[in-house]
Amino acid sequence: MAAVAQIPALISFTAGNLIVPADENANNASIRDAFNALIGSAGEAYIGDDSNADITIGLTINQGANDDQILAFKSSDVAHGLTSIMETDTFAAFSKESAGRGGLLIDCVEDGSSGGQVFRVRGYTTVATTSKVAATASGIIELYGAQHNGSNTIQNVTSNGNVLSVRAQVGGGIRSLFVVDAEGDYHYDGADGGAFDGYDDASLVRAFAHATSKDVIRGKWDEFVEYNEADLVEAGILGDTVANGGLVNGAQLQRLLVGTVWQLQTQINEMKAATFGGWLRSFARGLGLLGGAK
Repeated sequence: MAAVAQIPALISFTAGNLIVPADENANNASIRDAFNALIGSAGEAYIGDDSNADITIGLTINQGANDDQILAFKSSDVAHGLTSIMETDTFAAFSKESAGRGGLLIDCVEDGSSGGQVFRVRGYTTVATTSKVAATASGIIELYGAQHNGSNTIQNVTSNGNVLSVRAQVGGGIRSLFVVDAEGDYHYDGADGGAFDGYDDASLVRAFAHATSKDVIRGKWDEFVEYNEADLVEAGILGDTVANGGLVNGAQLQRLLVGTVWQLQTQINEMKAATFGGWLRSFARGLGLLGGAK
């Protein structure tokens, strides 16, 4: 017969509460002054604390002045090897974002054998909001940011304040790749983005319209478009063909549009120069300054 686990003497029941003292010398009279864990009779649970006015049934963990992980998730299936971040069998952990200021830092690690996803957030609902108005538009998954004054008053994000940022380890350091600010302006890292000076940019833009829209009305000038969907993939504007689910590279498309504007401007300038030159020559002939028929 298997041995039956016994509740140690250090664990006691007081007024319907299960209490785990912090040391062997703790007693029922002073148990709330020295304990490791408490499960209350109403279903609340505490580690390192014994009260929380914001919880009816739930878990409160107080790590005191410690600045390491407050919650860790382990699995014997995991051995990622990134022990400078967490133990090799820990696949996720919660800790303070700042030792003195608080906030939440979530670290997730995998062994990399499958690649791709490491941290995912999923939401399910029966109805999705379709509003595109600033005051009411929301999504199934929502990120919210605000400032506060330190005295229990929520405040607006300061003008041009960054609300969302996407950062990555790039080039040996942490680099911001994408930022959304309080005005809804978005900023992305456009360094070394390249240009499309080797292309007829307007023709490439039209090829993009052909590839991504079923409602394009083709005119006589479309027969002069020299590019197709494969060229868009080669230029990095499409991640793959539309049939294969290729995504649009918004940054590359914007660079193409910028190049298109300049190419059109140079063509306009050349036409102006040619037109002005012809007018000037005609004017000079009219004054008899140039030889030839008037």
